[in-house]
Amino acid sequence: MPNRPATPASGPPGLAALLDAERSVLREHHERLRILVEAEHAASLRAVALDDAIKLQHDARRQTRGMRDRLRSRELDRRLLTADARSVASAAATAAEAARLRVMATERRLDEIRALVDAQAGDVRGDVDAARRSAELPAEARLFPTIAGFIADDPCRAVGDPRQQDLVGRPLGDRWLLEEPGRPWQVAQWRAFWAAMEPGQRGDLFAVEHSIRPHAARRVWLLASLVRTDDAVLRLESTLSRQGERNSLAALAAAAADA
Repeated sequence: MPNRPATPASGPPGLAALLDAERSVLREHHERLRILVEAEHAASLRAVALDDAIKLQHDARRQTRGMRDRLRSRELDRRLLTADARSVASAAATAAEAARLRVMATERRLDEIRALVDAQAGDVRGDVDAARRSAELPAEARLFPTIAGFIADDPCRAVGDPRQQDLVGRPLGDRWLLEEPGRPWQVAQWRAFWAAMEPGQRGDLFAVEHSIRPHAARRVWLLASLVRTDDAVLRLESTLSRQGERNSLAALAAAAADA
């Protein structure tokens, strides 16, 4: 973790720099955690697959007596591979847990900075609150806690079987960022889609949250419903380069509101 000042610099500019530095560290931890959890999941699946292979070999051994020695050798190989896969899965789980602890430690550090700023804010209270404030989405934007809830609100948003949770929409970038309300150091990443596929067609502009865990519930922001026109396309595409910036999802929603 990079070196950080023990106390924030005086004045709002110093506070903004300190909060940005802490956000950057936390984002790095979250990305590391995502990679480690994916590795843990893949290793676990590999261990299960090898266990299944051993069971198949057991069944084959009972049915084919003449291949006993060969199957015994192959079973030993499978067991060694399974043990190795389980070892990798265990190491991945340990690394993922360490990453979670680093995230928690960074969040505690940010809470300590927040308390310190509260104690020293004094006459700059308004500036401090402004530095912390997350970007606001347009009033018409709606947050759905799950994809299933988003589809239930309008079944036409699903492709085919709604239970598959496949959504209608053309991808519009997958690195949109948005700070959590009241906790600007916690940043979620979103994938944007536009359901208006043809010129003159009206469709939802929405964003689906990236998820660290493979099958966790993902939130959905319904940003706007707008007609696909040349002007609307230009306005939305003009914001694509802002992906990765602080609260870039709010910029995309603002562009949609102006289209």
